[in-house]
Amino acid sequence: MAAAESFLRRLVPTRVNYDKMSAPGLNLEGTTPNIRRGLFYYETLLRFNRRLLAGQKVLDFGCGYSNIGPELIRDGVHCEELALVDKNTTLLKHNPDVITVDGRNLVSHFNSRHFGVTLALFSTYQIPLPDRFCVFEQLAEVTSQALHIGPIFGEDLVWWSSEAEKLGLELTACLPFRGNWRQEEIFQPESFADYQKFVRRYSIEARIKTPQGDCPVIITSLLGHTLDYMGSNYLVLKRR
Repeated sequence: MAAAESFLRRLVPTRVNYDKMSAPGLNLEGTTPNIRRGLFYYETLLRFNRRLLAGQKVLDFGCGYSNIGPELIRDGVHCEELALVDKNTTLLKHNPDVITVDGRNLVSHFNSRHFGVTLALFSTYQIPLPDRFCVFEQLAEVTSQALHIGPIFGEDLVWWSSEAEKLGLELTACLPFRGNWRQEEIFQPESFADYQKFVRRYSIEARIKTPQGDCPVIITSLLGHTLDYMGSNYLVLKRR
């Protein structure tokens, strides 16, 4: 275990296989080879400004084929990537240096509050319950400043509303994942001070909206299977 942990800490970026925790039947994050989501894509969907990440250790949970890790590393930002994949997927061929750890025990691989910011895009919803809530708790444990997660659904917000304060976190924003920016409160923090400014400026009713859905909807068309995230929200939590 010590040797594996030492290797995990040395490898940047790190990609970790959570194959035993993947929900069956879903198009897992990043398994389509032509998807190359970059930092701008993350900024747009998870609602943050890249200036926020300067000088931080960043955890990209569910990296798939995204390019955010290499982009941040080129900018001098320490980023470690954890992949949520099935066994023998094309992602394993894309990066053969995959390490397998149990997502329910992240704190055995990373120190408490090891990362300043944790980003989880198109990943957590794939983890079946109750493991998903355990992973939420672990992500909170290894994060010192802020978590940006999306998409989340109704049962996720219920859990976070109950547990966030116990974990030392505050619900900053929970708004439609693919919402209309003209019809909602704009949140795109450039610094950690912006989180508290947003909380002071807007009421909890304006900041925290209940997701209208409880799970992704799989749509079948002539083009194949796609996931519809309508009814989901993005969620932002800040360390108290």
